[in-house]
Amino acid sequence: MSLFKKKELIDAQRKILDNFFEIKGDVASFDLNYKSIYDLVDENFKSKNLPIIHGNFYEEIKHYTSLLPSKYKIQININIEDLHGYSLENIQEIFTDNKNLFLIRKHQMNKNNLISSLIMLLLGSFFFVIYSIGIKFGGEQIFNEFIYIACWVFYWEAVSIIFMEIFGEERKLKKFVKRIAKLNITSIKQESK
Repeated sequence: MSLFKKKELIDAQRKILDNFFEIKGDVASFDLNYKSIYDLVDENFKSKNLPIIHGNFYEEIKHYTSLLPSKYKIQININIEDLHGYSLENIQEIFTDNKNLFLIRKHQMNKNNLISSLIMLLLGSFFFVIYSIGIKFGGEQIFNEFIYIACWVFYWEAVSIIFMEIFGEERKLKKFVKRIAKLNITSIKQESK
């Protein structure tokens, strides 16, 4: 591809992105507008202090940010019409604490996945020992093949969990968090006053 065509492609891409996002330098921003704080938080969850943010909110953010090339940092402007008695400081605290709660949950999931993968490695090793004994003592060929396949299935699953679910997801999460340059929360009613 010639340099001229590459520049045309970059310009066309930038023109399309400008239709959907506000781009300043390497930061792309977009607004998310909500009628009520309850569009963001789960009213069914009654807690001691703070509500939990709906999971679909994070899915929305992932979806919108995935539309942007990875070279852009992201600024998200959350505009809420009715705060229902919450202050902007309360809402900022809700977002911060929910993010920390998510990270705690993610850490626990990684720990559980690591334990599962270690158990699978042990089972795979156990089946490998049985396979080796079967080969040494001339065990039934079909039984040995079954044990051999079981061994590698457990190894495969363990390695998949370690590299795909633990390290792969962790890398994606860090990359996603690093891309979020700023999260602005405003009240539409306060702006109009």
